[in-house]
Amino acid sequence: MVLLLSAASEGTDQQGRTYLTPAAVTAKYMWTPPIPHAHELVDQLAEADVYLSQDAVAFFMDFCAGHRSLFIRSMEWVQQKQSGDSTRWDLTRAQGEVSQAWDTDNWTETPDDSLMGKLQTVRAIRVNGAFSDPQSIPQQFVDILCEGPTAGMDANLRRKLTLVGFTLPVVPATDRIPEEFTPLDWAKLGTKYGVANYMMASYYRQALAKKRQLTVDVDRSPTSCTDLLLRALPYLLFADVVAIQGDKFGIRSDVSQEELPFEVHYTHAAVRELKRLVGSTNSLESTKKGKVDIYTTLEDGSTFAIEAVMSSRGATSIAKHRDRFESASMTNYAHAQHKCLLIIGKCGDMREIVGKVRDGIEVVGLAPNPSHTGYYVYVKRQGEKVVDFHIPCDGVARGFSWKDEEPFFEISSAQKFKYIEPGSAAPQRPPAVWVCQLGSPGSGGFQPAGNAFPIDPVPQNIAYLKKAIKAEEELTIAASKIDVYSRKDGGWVKSDEESEVDRGKSKADCYGFTIPAGAAGAA
Repeated sequence: MVLLLSAASEGTDQQGRTYLTPAAVTAKYMWTPPIPHAHELVDQLAEADVYLSQDAVAFFMDFCAGHRSLFIRSMEWVQQKQSGDSTRWDLTRAQGEVSQAWDTDNWTETPDDSLMGKLQTVRAIRVNGAFSDPQSIPQQFVDILCEGPTAGMDANLRRKLTLVGFTLPVVPATDRIPEEFTPLDWAKLGTKYGVANYMMASYYRQALAKKRQLTVDVDRSPTSCTDLLLRALPYLLFADVVAIQGDKFGIRSDVSQEELPFEVHYTHAAVRELKRLVGSTNSLESTKKGKVDIYTTLEDGSTFAIEAVMSSRGATSIAKHRDRFESASMTNYAHAQHKCLLIIGKCGDMREIVGKVRDGIEVVGLAPNPSHTGYYVYVKRQGEKVVDFHIPCDGVARGFSWKDEEPFFEISSAQKFKYIEPGSAAPQRPPAVWVCQLGSPGSGGFQPAGNAFPIDPVPQNIAYLKKAIKAEEELTIAASKIDVYSRKDGGWVKSDEESEVDRGKSKADCYGFTIPAGAAGAA
């Protein structure tokens, strides 16, 4: 759960008077209720017949995107799986059980008592109310779901999507424990809003694809190996990467020294996604020409060779993998037009490790968090200079390009909305909007001063409605001098210029407007 808190506010009474908090009061925060530290929960969970190690508890917290309700549902599932067995799950056991229980492409068919079935009962994944039916999902949310965060939403619509739980302001990702209160001006020009969390994005992409045939277009022409990798990373969720194995102690994840999957798990997952998103992608297995982990050939003949290595193997092994690109006999490496060494590990020293690799090819460091809800990416620029950024697993393919000015790179969406079957998305703008002029406010507030009339087509927002009123009434004043009001609780409330025109379908629910005294047409 996240709350947006503002000490600054404004309100309008029934007479149309506006009241503001002092101009000096401007503080705005995003509040994320803290989840207790993992070590504090181990014993408490055991008392509820949930037996997890500290690392396993931390894994579930991260896996549930720090959301309390999702974490509680996941603990219910663990309790159900353990069925009174007090053997404590360590990290690899927890990862293995979750990986086996997960199927990203099967949200809508999963049993109610499964992990995914329990999680999707929470509003953090599947919203309730007016938008609970996939047929009623608004197009603006679909656009964000397919194309990534945007700063271009109408203020009124942005508020609606945020209140219902679809979207949240995007804050910079960090590998540190987040602050409970984060200073954030969510109304600031340029503030981007994205899908509230990665699980919600995964659920609605699958649900809308099944129920309304949602499809997207992905740019299939990457210009570098880094650009190519960023097509796949947002799709590499936990269960798509983690391999599992069974032994007498149960199901476990197959992990490296760093408690991460091995490079082959990452490269196989990337090959699967790139084949779907971009085209011809495989691993090459020639012992003489070179065993390339990821090899992509575009329609124009461009070739991309990516070699992966775990950072835990040390500098000597990393250097050997780097040298394969310059071996005359290993033509699969040497003849590729785009070459990249991919180093996988934890954040820690990743910047330094990437910076020390010899120049001449692309060098990319990849540091997933334990639950693979996102990836920290480190890209060698020149010398030992390295740029870094975060890519969330939100199902939106990204693009990467270098720039001449700071921060010297740009991350963009490489994916666009393509098609969705029409639904009954609400709210919809009416075919015409009704307005009427209001007289001067008396003791009972504003009263209509004339007959209501329709305006067609419906303006995009209140600012354009003012222009339409001026034209319809042939007023001589500037449109900015007109004030527009909507009905609320028996009175009239002033409407913001950026607000969407979403009412006025009938004369009884019409917008009201006032013009300065003495102006032509003033009541």
